[in-house]
Amino acid sequence: MPPLRTLWKYYPNRKGLCTGISLAAFGTSAMIFNKISDTIINPNHEGLDPITQFYPKDVGLKVPDFYFYTFIIIIVAGLLGALILFPYPEVEIKAKSYLVEKIYVII
Repeated sequence: MPPLRTLWKYYPNRKGLCTGISLAAFGTSAMIFNKISDTIINPNHEGLDPITQFYPKDVGLKVPDFYFYTFIIIIVAGLLGALILFPYPEVEIKAKSYLVEKIYVII
């Protein structure tokens, strides 16, 4: 919810568009991380053992590697997001109130 509230603060007239883009980004990231996890954890696409119904041991040993790579990706993405973040501009609030007054005069 905090990303949505931040987007709504920056774009108060486009709340629906911001919500849709944010939800699409969450869904797309889940799809991408699914492929990344499959590539890192089970690169040879090994199936379950028919007797024990478990994956081979080497597949389980790659899970910590996946967590490490996921940690690195999230840290890098968070730092890049923090670098491009800028304060909420006060000018847009004044411009919005000006447009409201101008529309009021026209009507």
